[in-house]
Amino acid sequence: SWPLSEPDTEKLKCVASEILDDLSLKEIFAWRNISHVISAHGDRRKLLDSVSGYCLPGTMTALMGESGAGKTTLLNALAQRIDTGVVTGDVLVDGKPMDTPSLRRTGYVQQQDIHMAESTVREALQFAARMRRPVSVPDGEKMLYVEQVIKVLEMEDYANAIFGAPGSGLNLEQRKRLTIGVELAAKPSLLLFLDEPTSGLDSQSAWSIVQLLRGLANAGQAILCCIHQPSSTLFEEFDRLLLLKKGGQTVYFGDVGERSRDVVSFFESHGARKCKSTENPAEYIFEVVGAGATACASRDWSDVWRFSAEKVDAEKRIAELFAEGDLRALAAKGPFPDKDLNSKYAADVMTQIKHVTWRTALAFWRNPGYIMSKNMLMMINGLFIGFTFYHLKNTPTGMQNALFCGFLSMINSAPLINQIQAQCLGMREIYEGREKLSHTYRWWIMILAQFVNEVPYTVFAATLFYVPLFFATRADTDAAHAGVFFLSYAVFLQLFNISFALMWAYCAPDVQSAAVLVSFFFSVIVSFSGVVQPFFLIPGFWTFLYKLSPYTYVIQNLVLSLVHGRAVRCSEKEFYVFDPPSGQTCGEYMETFLSSAPGYLKNAQATTNCGYCALSTADQYLATIGIKYSYVWRNTGFLCAYTVFNLCACLMLYKFVRLTKYRLSFAFCRPHKQN
Repeated sequence: SWPLSEPDTEKLKCVASEILDDLSLKEIFAWRNISHVISAHGDRRKLLDSVSGYCLPGTMTALMGESGAGKTTLLNALAQRIDTGVVTGDVLVDGKPMDTPSLRRTGYVQQQDIHMAESTVREALQFAARMRRPVSVPDGEKMLYVEQVIKVLEMEDYANAIFGAPGSGLNLEQRKRLTIGVELAAKPSLLLFLDEPTSGLDSQSAWSIVQLLRGLANAGQAILCCIHQPSSTLFEEFDRLLLLKKGGQTVYFGDVGERSRDVVSFFESHGARKCKSTENPAEYIFEVVGAGATACASRDWSDVWRFSAEKVDAEKRIAELFAEGDLRALAAKGPFPDKDLNSKYAADVMTQIKHVTWRTALAFWRNPGYIMSKNMLMMINGLFIGFTFYHLKNTPTGMQNALFCGFLSMINSAPLINQIQAQCLGMREIYEGREKLSHTYRWWIMILAQFVNEVPYTVFAATLFYVPLFFATRADTDAAHAGVFFLSYAVFLQLFNISFALMWAYCAPDVQSAAVLVSFFFSVIVSFSGVVQPFFLIPGFWTFLYKLSPYTYVIQNLVLSLVHGRAVRCSEKEFYVFDPPSGQTCGEYMETFLSSAPGYLKNAQATTNCGYCALSTADQYLATIGIKYSYVWRNTGFLCAYTVFNLCACLMLYKFVRLTKYRLSFAFCRPHKQN
């Protein structure tokens, strides 16, 4: 053990009280007969079986049990974070059912340390304070409170350090302190849940975390902590123990006692062997109840608890707490005193949009690898395609090359979309893993913030593609055509690509699945864009896909901006050579044909080897592939409509595929009134 010295402990109490001194930590959090049943493949499985207990202000309650005993399930049930199966029982705060205001005043420290890798410690705490504390609290007060939390958690030395990805950045203890700090920044005045906060830490780090919790409890915070086989020193820091066995059955609920005597005496008095003075009480308890792969219990300790006097005393105390809560609820006048807590979210919509967008912007700015990969992808492809079709010639072959140049420019969207998806799914995991469950901000703000922050970087990268490609392929460049190409490719196509990437990313379970979805739909809209298969050769039933494909309109704008207004002159190999009838010149023979057909004759006065070129202007070539220059703004409008559609579809798919749970069935009910 590494106990803190008395001066350090007193300092911790003093500093912890600074962030809790204005809280009314007098409410009682209690639960009775909590059960959780799930159904799978026709079988019903009970994860929790009539579990009862309570947490008092200023105390630490340990939740223990072997793997599969339902510890985390109970925490999630009490915090109302379960979205599968049926949960029944009574969860009350001072005689009133757990409601939105009560839920807002709790904190839940997850076992996983899920934070944005690009944020600093201070920024993560400030974001939590701004999003989860009432909007009526001045921002300056929130920031001052964050500094107090940093002081309590002893994070001053690395407050401006980047959180980092696993394996870099903060170490395990620092990450756990930040996870606890994020919940403290929300100022949980009712209860702080913790799911195995010492998991993965060494002995010294685990002791440091538990001492931190002890300091918060001594300052008045109620704490319910799930912990797995702690050392004797850590175990003795807790005031009360709730022990579960497999199946979610209660084995013991009561005081730990000085040097763990109360809990040890319970097992010894009911037939268990004596606990040696050198033994770890936690390990002794696990051995007695038969927890673990090799342990074996001599009796069913859930039955022992069910018929014990200790259970009667515990139920009597719970009934008293419920009755006291009912009396306080009757004495209370009016609704909950803080109206700001009646809403699901603490911050208003504009505040959420502002800070979520800014945090996302910082994440982009601090990820130079992502930005550079995007820029290099576009610039290298722009150089490659531009100099592949360098100085497009004013020939029919040059017109055909312009079509393929536009097609290859559009194909470059595929790897760009995959890059966008990998970036946005990381942010989605942070939201779904922690921020959604704590009601930090509205889900649709995350998607729009991602879209808004992608736009400038993607447009800039597309500009790096546009400059070498357009000016290398078109020598007689004018402002109108350059503007059409830039707007069509670097702006509107990229807006479509971003929305297309987000649409499939936010409904897919992972990056690989999102890539599969994109590959399938991308191949469809590319195949029917009018280049792989000319539109006039597409089978009748499938022509609707040509009109439906957004890349049809992209390619049209790109091609016409490259060739519109050019005069076409065939090379020697591109002329159709023929001989006119005897006694006629080439011009006389072709006069009637040329009056209605495009093209021109090379040698109208010749009487042999007439040379006919099928095209005389680029617009004639565009007509053969269904393109007119008047379509420019129509096509641009279609791209804008597709982008709006993708964003709307993204929001709907994410809402109904990822967020809506049809198996949700909470059955928390009000308790029967005590006489």
